[in-house]
Amino acid sequence: MGDRCQGRTLDATNALAVAAICQRLDGLPLAIELAAARMALFAPSELLAQLDQRFVLLTGGAVDLPARQQTLRRAIDWSYELLDAHEQALFYRLGVFVGGCTLAAASAVCGSRDREPGGPSPKGHPSRGPAVELGVFDGIAALIDKSLLQREGAADGQSRFTMLETIREYALERLEASGEARTVRRRHAEYCVALAESAEPELFGRAGHLWLDRLEQEHDNLRTALAWCRERAGESGRELRLAGALADFWLIRGHHSEGRQWLAHALAGADASAHERAELGASAGAPPPASAGVRAKALHGAGKLAHVQEDACAEALFDESLALARALGDPHRIARVLNDLSELALHQGELDRATALCAEGLALARAADDRSAVAQLLLGLGNVVRAQGDVRSAAAYYEESRSLYRALSDRHGSAWTLYALGALARAQEHPRRAAELFAEGLAQAREVGDQESTGWLLYQTGRLMLEQHELAGAAARFGESARLLQMLGSAVGVASSLIGLAAALVQCHQLAQAARLLSVAERQPWDVLAAERAEYDRTVAAARVQLGEARFAAMWAEGRMMSLEQAMSEALDSVR
Repeated sequence: MGDRCQGRTLDATNALAVAAICQRLDGLPLAIELAAARMALFAPSELLAQLDQRFVLLTGGAVDLPARQQTLRRAIDWSYELLDAHEQALFYRLGVFVGGCTLAAASAVCGSRDREPGGPSPKGHPSRGPAVELGVFDGIAALIDKSLLQREGAADGQSRFTMLETIREYALERLEASGEARTVRRRHAEYCVALAESAEPELFGRAGHLWLDRLEQEHDNLRTALAWCRERAGESGRELRLAGALADFWLIRGHHSEGRQWLAHALAGADASAHERAELGASAGAPPPASAGVRAKALHGAGKLAHVQEDACAEALFDESLALARALGDPHRIARVLNDLSELALHQGELDRATALCAEGLALARAADDRSAVAQLLLGLGNVVRAQGDVRSAAAYYEESRSLYRALSDRHGSAWTLYALGALARAQEHPRRAAELFAEGLAQAREVGDQESTGWLLYQTGRLMLEQHELAGAAARFGESARLLQMLGSAVGVASSLIGLAAALVQCHQLAQAARLLSVAERQPWDVLAAERAEYDRTVAAARVQLGEARFAAMWAEGRMMSLEQAMSEALDSVR
């Protein structure tokens, strides 16, 4: 930050804060120069903490500079005042977008106030409404020419228009001063709902990976819309629609904890809104409460995310969703929720109940010609009959599910079916077949960015490699699986991967590292099935026998003091 740092030198204690200041100020030379002038008053870390007030903080500057360059605000004021009235309105309306927007989004949200807001059609095309009176296209070109907007290319070939964060904060100030903030933010929320609801039915089809990428790119805008709905009275219905439509995106892309938080608040807000309306009576013109169908979908999504994180509340969420779906006579929702309840029953060892739930769901899905639900339920039924010892029927159900998923071009569902088929082949001691199935499943899971199935397929691949004594490869797969499943909040997944990694260490005769890792695994909040517990006990016993009781106890005690990351890093270094 140059000679203006009032004698401060860049060193290890402040380098990160200085770099963060430059990043927060978008690398703008004037902003950095003004920040440097404040170093006489603040340490870099203190200055960084106050940059949310950058337009108040960054004033002054060299007296020999032109007046417009003596404060950050004046510099941007000068550029803003060169715009005509239409360009100014477009500029401050565009400030509502976080992380930029497409031309279609800009047109829907920032166009003429007389135009109804729109969103993409189910095929992803911009809505075709009346001509934009504001001249969005020409206005964007003018803003780019005046360096207030930047054009970036995207992987899907669409242009994306972004503002530096400093410029966007200024635009938001102007938006608030214009009196249009509520209207523009509402239109932004409406656009986000339209985008999410257009994407939702496409996520499990041929273009699912493109829609998932699109939602990932717009995630900051979607968060902003959810936060605005959360803070505004009367927006609980829109909040629930948006959160419910995003549940599968959050599930596939691994945003499990975040998705649960948004859904929990949206469901609670809808409850409070319904109660208030019942107490006071619906006022004229007030938005209607969320429909039962929207609520059933949101409850189902919340249940799926809770189930992935092994939270016992999943069953109550599924039960409430199922009750609403039955009341609505919605066979599609009923079939899907029955599938998830069957999976819970299977994990609880209630095989007869799991079978009955699957059978009911499958009959409904077939009658409704819902091939996606049929594929899900066939996979679930395969898991149930395999647990009952009927391997032949399990394989047949898995293959039928796989064929359906292929016909639907559903890579997410296909990855899980390949996981099941691979696990079956591994159990039947067909390692080559299992390796092929796991590799195909991993490729499909990674193509759509499915974090959960990727983590579990890595785990199964590690197990297979361990059985083939490919110890370095097995350890690497277990390490990657543990880190991924930890990020998703799966305690069982983390523990299972740690146990596999410890078994690899024992086979490599890295016994001290194995004992420390097992000690870390024992601290995890896991409640594993009998097979994992038996594997854990065998691995602990092997390490104890080979180390001797005293040495094992010492290594176990050392493990109690280690973090998960420390123990995993040590373990992976030991088997490379």
